[in-house]
Amino acid sequence: MLAALIAARDPDTGGRLGVDDLVDQVGTLFLAGHETSASTLAWALYLLACEPARQAALRADVQALWRDRPPAYGDTRALGRVHDVFRETLRLYPPIAFYLREAAAPTALRGKPVARGDMVAVSPWLVHRHRGLWERPDDFDPDRFDQAAAPAGPG
Repeated sequence: MLAALIAARDPDTGGRLGVDDLVDQVGTLFLAGHETSASTLAWALYLLACEPARQAALRADVQALWRDRPPAYGDTRALGRVHDVFRETLRLYPPIAFYLREAAAPTALRGKPVARGDMVAVSPWLVHRHRGLWERPDDFDPDRFDQAAAPAGPG
């Protein structure tokens, strides 16, 4: 990750990150990465504890995968339902309350003008619970992300 940050160039200026910027980026990766992962895991475990049948099904998947051998790198790709649980957990309880984005072009949001360069706050929690984008947006339903059953995403 550090090598990628050191090699990164600003697309407009071609400039690189300075030492202070590199330290800030690495610090953010370490601190935010741990907290967001811990939060997501805690919510996933809580949601599974509320649904013992789903918890048992996931346990069976894991036991079947590693019945006769220890876990190996890349094995978790075979645990589709586990991935679906984490996708749904992140949808319901995103670890970041909001983030800022710079408007790339003039537009309007809810009838209010937004100029190019304006900062816009995006709330994943609100988007992920929007009734116009998601069926039963407040329900824990990892099956909505089952690639074999239906396409992922709002709907």
